[in-house]
Amino acid sequence: MARETDDLAHQQTSRYANRPKPKTPWQIPVSVGSWVLYALLLLSAVGSRSEESPDDATVSQIQSQLGDSAVAQHESTGIPGLVFVLLAGTLLVGALAVVGRQAKLIIPLVALGALGVVLLASNGEWTTVPAIVLLIVGSSLLLFGRAHAWLAGTSR
Repeated sequence: MARETDDLAHQQTSRYANRPKPKTPWQIPVSVGSWVLYALLLLSAVGSRSEESPDDATVSQIQSQLGDSAVAQHESTGIPGLVFVLLAGTLLVGALAVVGRQAKLIIPLVALGALGVVLLASNGEWTTVPAIVLLIVGSSLLLFGRAHAWLAGTSR
């Protein structure tokens, strides 16, 4: 009886062993590509803050027309570049996790992407709008049925 059970189990596993692995759906490489581009946008925000301060003639002209409180007297530094570098590195690791079929890391990946958009916007970066587009593309493509099934390890 035990031998028959072992033979039956062997036949079933060998029947599925020759089955081809499911193809990677097109949504996965496009999503990973958008996450990589998004990480590059974050890295471009590192050195984009201008260190130039306006000249005194311009400041005095604005103050004479609009008042003393119209021009800020303190230096605004913005968000440190290290934050953008760490966030970009984390997004690249998340993109690799998508390639490695780690479906449980998709929600933190999208949350970190949203955090990156907020940081870019608060820093006054022009790359905020392309970052929003890449965030939407990268996260929404992972919701397709074939991509979701591929990430779960089942074929569809």
